[in-house]
Amino acid sequence: MRLISKINKKLEKLRYRRHKLKIKLLREYYKIEAKYRYTGLYLFSRFLTGIELVVAFLVLLSVLHLTSLINLTFLKSFFDTLPVLSNDINRQLVFSQVSITFIITSLFSLIISLKKEKVLGTSIYTITFAKSIFGNLILVSMAVFALLFLNIFFYIKEKSPEAILPLFLITLGIFSFLILKIILFTNSFKISREKIGSIYIWENRRVIRKGLKDNFLKKRKESEYLFNLSEDTHEKILRRDVEYVRNFYAFERVTNISLYNYKSEIQEYHLEGVRSPDTIEYWVGAIQALLRMELYTDALNQYTRLLNLFIRHEVYISSTELGDLLKQIFSAISATKSKVIFEQNKEKMLDAMTSTMQYSYYKINNDFSYTRLGKLNMAVPFAVSDSFFIDYYNIIDKKLDLNELEKSVELSAFFEKIRMISHDVTSLAHLTDVIKSNEMYHEALYSNGNLNLIGDPLSKLIILLIQERKTSRVLYFLRTFNNDSIYYACLIVATKLTKLYLHIEPNKRGVIIDSLMMILTKLIEWNDYQIKIHCYQLRQEAKSSYMEHAYGYSSQSLNSSDLEYLSIVRQTVMMRRKEVNIDSIDFSNEKLGEIAKLFSEVEKDLLNKARDQVAIEFEEKFGVLYLL
Repeated sequence: MRLISKINKKLEKLRYRRHKLKIKLLREYYKIEAKYRYTGLYLFSRFLTGIELVVAFLVLLSVLHLTSLINLTFLKSFFDTLPVLSNDINRQLVFSQVSITFIITSLFSLIISLKKEKVLGTSIYTITFAKSIFGNLILVSMAVFALLFLNIFFYIKEKSPEAILPLFLITLGIFSFLILKIILFTNSFKISREKIGSIYIWENRRVIRKGLKDNFLKKRKESEYLFNLSEDTHEKILRRDVEYVRNFYAFERVTNISLYNYKSEIQEYHLEGVRSPDTIEYWVGAIQALLRMELYTDALNQYTRLLNLFIRHEVYISSTELGDLLKQIFSAISATKSKVIFEQNKEKMLDAMTSTMQYSYYKINNDFSYTRLGKLNMAVPFAVSDSFFIDYYNIIDKKLDLNELEKSVELSAFFEKIRMISHDVTSLAHLTDVIKSNEMYHEALYSNGNLNLIGDPLSKLIILLIQERKTSRVLYFLRTFNNDSIYYACLIVATKLTKLYLHIEPNKRGVIIDSLMMILTKLIEWNDYQIKIHCYQLRQEAKSSYMEHAYGYSSQSLNSSDLEYLSIVRQTVMMRRKEVNIDSIDFSNEKLGEIAKLFSEVEKDLLNKARDQVAIEFEEKFGVLYLL
């Protein structure tokens, strides 16, 4: 067995190295793509904008020179190279310029119509003339009419006939530029998409880096381009236009490339309370818009894609909206009370819960000390709510119009799914570099991953079942589950039940005893070493301040006042495992003595007997035909 274990560990290390190599290669690819492809596209468009400014400045100087308002030698030398035309040809040029001018003005209606056509949330007009001086229709129209009237004036007055050809050529140049740009961007979706993609990536980068550079108390302006993408997504969702899927892809693509290139800066940026929205916040807002339009399947898909992207990059994004997003989705589905909607989204809801637990791992195991707030020991990342098991359970148990047998079937499938995903969630420690330095804590993480990722929400579900006195459902976990997460959850539940038992009046303890004894009986199955290291882990988390982000969810499983009862639970279980004669011990701790003596009277096969009793009651209620 040891040899097999060693081989498995080596294989896991090889898989981990392969995973890291793949991530490294992808990171290098996206660095090249962002730094050279998209950045190159953006810089090239900025270069063209610079050229336009130079050309516009030269046109202005040329007009001033031709009207004799200024006299520039280099322009005089250039214009002297142009031929001097006859009066008839000048007249034809003037009439041609009149036609070109009105053709240009007729183009404005086409250009304005381009504002309605959008690519990835931005109008083709904006993409075509992004930050372009010739995109200002008022300025261009004033310029071409000014050139026309100047040429008419020169022709009628027969003054400066040599200026007519240059002014005509300038007008023709403006016309040619507009036509070429419109043809280029309206007939090539790929070029338009690549250009706006480069702008989005650059704008997202600017928002992040400017936010980190500026004073965080300063109110910042939103990126116009990213805001337009967000607004267009919301509009399409309201119209139920499936094209919003392309916009979501734009959010994902920009966020993915950004995380590959400066994920540490993004993680730090989201720790700050005052910030301008980036693609992540706009993405979350768009998912909330899907919920408002009752597009639950798409909302779950996008939520899972968002979290899986963060998991792939091993990053944790602090966000109040993201922390409550799954709860909002479950609440919205719950409010429908529709079996059809539930069936359509059941698997996606389970996948979303799995991704949520895996994502929470990176809150515990990411190092925030490099951030501004981390250096001040004030890093407080917002956590994800751990109520998703309870929310899903309540949908089945209370919101859907199911009979008892149907509820039993659905809940059994749900409980089985929890058992199946438990290993995947708790084995994450093998895939990342754990930063905890304490040897025992590291061993707890390495041997079982972070059990609290599934243990915390599971403990809350078991407590709810106990509160509702659903003994058969509690027994399902205690008899069917044999992985470490159920024992971790039982440690928490037993601690809370022990604390409650010892704090209330003796005449009210009857409803607690049965549940407490079943939970303690389950804990006997766990080996001494696992109990030791995970009690230690729970103590460390309970003692740590919130600033240390030692726990994965928005609430602690245990607090410092629970540690006394955790110790009682551990000692009670240990004494029963080692078959210590309780009657021969003089307990200095009266609370420990009371619980230990109470537990010593419980039969070892308590869970089997309880299961048999529940099976009898179930058969009496539904008969044997439920087995069909």
